Amino acid sequence: MSKLQNETYLIKILDLMRDDIENSQRGEFFHKFYDLKEQSYTTVSPEVIRLYKNILRTSVKKFKADKSMNNILSATISLSHNLIPTNLYDIEIDEIFNICLNLDDSRTKANVLTALGEYNPESPLFKDYFDSQSNRVAADALAVEAKKTLSDEILDRIDLFLASTNPYFVASGIYLIARLTEYFSEKNNTEEQKKLARFFPIISKFSTHPHEMIRKRALKSMPAVEILRKSA
Repeated sequence: MSKLQNETYLIKILDLMRDDIENSQRGEFFHKFYDLKEQSYTTVSPEVIRLYKNILRTSVKKFKADKSMNNILSATISLSHNLIPTNLYDIEIDEIFNICLNLDDSRTKANVLTALGEYNPESPLFKDYFDSQSNRVAADALAVEAKKTLSDEILDRIDLFLASTNPYFVASGIYLIARLTEYFSEKNNTEEQKKLARFFPIISKFSTHPHEMIRKRALKSMPAVEILRKSA
């Protein structure tokens, strides 16, 4: 058992992380954060849940005072599924997440949507973010819904991403296709993979796109493209 699997140590780490956030000690915070991201707990005590809520609230408070603390807030949100098993997700965490959804930071919103996709994937709120002006927020909301079923609406919206004049949306569209391909491949869901197969020719073309970000994202997605090619 590693020291991070020892709950006494975990409680100490979370308590120190709250102090790091309060004192804007980014380096110290992220040193602990990256250790915790390597862990996943199937059960935790009420004290761990209490401390996680504390660092969430502290992160929100610091962000409201200093918008540059958005990286710490979004990171804290991303720890949720490492620390809080689905069956222990409660109304207090949900309320804090809903506060975060109303903050003016796209990374924070996107991480909340990803977390809610784990805890409450049947929530209707994801569709409210399909038209977000943030490529990441829109893509993460689409990803949650797409994992339920690749409806015509989802596929049409991916088409819109790929046809966008905004390179960030194009890159997010490519990333979304690769992410969903890997997801459905792991689930052995060939039916949904076949629906995505329509995208493999265009991603292949993007691998020589003049815009560096689009080109790099396409090249990074080529393993998924190969899966789609075989599914076509």
